[in-house]
Amino acid sequence: MSKFISKTGAFSLFTGAIFLVIYSLMVGRMMSIVNAAEDFCVVIKHSLWMPSTIIVFAGLLFLMLGFAVVYSQIAFRAGALGFIGIVVLEFAYLLQAAKVTWEIFIYPQLALDDATSFLIRDEVLWNSWSITVFIILSTVSILAGIIIFCISLYRSTFYTKLTSILLLVGAVLYGTGELIHMTVAITGILIFAAGCFMCGMTLLKKTMD
Repeated sequence: MSKFISKTGAFSLFTGAIFLVIYSLMVGRMMSIVNAAEDFCVVIKHSLWMPSTIIVFAGLLFLMLGFAVVYSQIAFRAGALGFIGIVVLEFAYLLQAAKVTWEIFIYPQLALDDATSFLIRDEVLWNSWSITVFIILSTVSILAGIIIFCISLYRSTFYTKLTSILLLVGAVLYGTGELIHMTVAITGILIFAAGCFMCGMTLLKKTMD
């Protein structure tokens, strides 16, 4: 593989990780608002909502590119398990990006209009079976994809075992953290970002060998 592609993958991971960290800090700030838990519309109306959603959307796109390059380096030794892992992971990120487009274009319009804000405030949207299925599929696919993908990374000799552990722990904490406490989810994002940085550093180091 050309050094250009490896460097592109590395810097995509760096950028995606940085964007995730910035997003987590913004979310932490927004969720600290009084009564945010009772009325999510308050969070959506916050001045940080739009920039945070745009940042995480861009971060997801960078990570999709970065992990594709990460996989390409171990494709010949990852076998069927590795292929399934990257396909499921990329599919999951595609669903995540689609979900964020709601947060960018739809949620603000609903929250700002008194006639429609109840859809979010009273969680009417999430009572829809189609949206529920989408959210479940999105969550399950990201967890399944990262678990299978990290197993492939762990078994490879190209990336360090610590890298795969950080990615796996970070993804699990983020995926389950929203059900426990936002602090857990943010911690997961930071750990996952550290794993992304380690992946990127490995790609850069290999181009210099």
